[in-house]
Amino acid sequence: VNLQSGNRMDLSGQSGQTQLGCGTYLLRIQVPSTRISYSLGMPEVFSAYQLYINGDPALSIGNPNPDHYRDATGSRLVSFFPDENGMIYSFGTEKYAYENPHSEYEGPFCIEKMGITYPDKRYLIDRQNYGRYFYRHIYIFEYVISGEGYVECDHEVYKVRAGDFYMLSSRHLLRYYCDQENPYSKIWINVGGRIMTEMMQLYNLQSGIVIKQMNCRKTFDSIYEECARMDESNKPEIYRNVFKLLVRILDQLTGDAACDMMAPSSYKIRDFIDSNIQANIGLDDIANKFFFSKSYIISCFKNEFGISPKQYIIQKKIETAKNMLLETDMSVKAISEMLHFADSHHFSNTFKKQTGISPMEYRMKTGLN
Repeated sequence: VNLQSGNRMDLSGQSGQTQLGCGTYLLRIQVPSTRISYSLGMPEVFSAYQLYINGDPALSIGNPNPDHYRDATGSRLVSFFPDENGMIYSFGTEKYAYENPHSEYEGPFCIEKMGITYPDKRYLIDRQNYGRYFYRHIYIFEYVISGEGYVECDHEVYKVRAGDFYMLSSRHLLRYYCDQENPYSKIWINVGGRIMTEMMQLYNLQSGIVIKQMNCRKTFDSIYEECARMDESNKPEIYRNVFKLLVRILDQLTGDAACDMMAPSSYKIRDFIDSNIQANIGLDDIANKFFFSKSYIISCFKNEFGISPKQYIIQKKIETAKNMLLETDMSVKAISEMLHFADSHHFSNTFKKQTGISPMEYRMKTGLN
């Protein structure tokens, strides 16, 4: 461990030397080459850390609990796993507003963790091997701030994007990770307890995953602020406030339409369209793929995204056509054939209806810009 004094920019924005100086230290951890997860929690003060193995506290040096430091001190968690050769791969970086220091989570309601995940293409969380009792009764609320990622629930894969809220139950096999090209940033909270289990039954939210595009960022920010000021003296008050905010999210999630609980179906339909946008895809193909009636597909898709599947297909085809016009020298006729329009006239009319200009005008105007 090597420490040396140095200058830094403190949290108030004033440049200068801190009371204890500024240093960098190297922590070496030798781990076996088994496929289990490790997490290293470190507040922004040196000589304090806590090591978790598969979510369980295993080792602590100093006092890494940010409650013991001034309010401006942050706490980050870096998770990683070794491969069969002992190489370490990082899961990404997270900043906690609150982390429950107790190993036992009992009672009617409990907050396990609350935090923000920053974009990192290496980020991965695997809850399929967690063995503690509490982890089988935890509910995970997450909101995607930016970017994209994937959630695997019982080996089914769902794609999530900026603006998506999703809720997971750890009674199911869960694994979630960033998109490699556009890694997400998200804000999240993990909660448990008897009341949460009863609430899920009351709201009929007992599936492993529920996804919905909805604006709940402000509610998550309020939860983060509440958790960040929690200590032993105000914990009952904070728990009550957070619980009320979670109820607000559940009301928003379930209050719009009956098919909201089938939101994953809508997202799978959207992903199917995105993956086959250059095919001659239509409502019949979607119905045959997912074994739903056409009326059900239209109703749930429109409720989730505000437009019908047909309108979404047209929008995606026009977006694809824009890229082709700018990035290739393909003719309008060739593009219309590739995207399965009836003919180039039909393509040009649809393009102009969506954008206000013809395909050739778009190529000339945008290309020059």
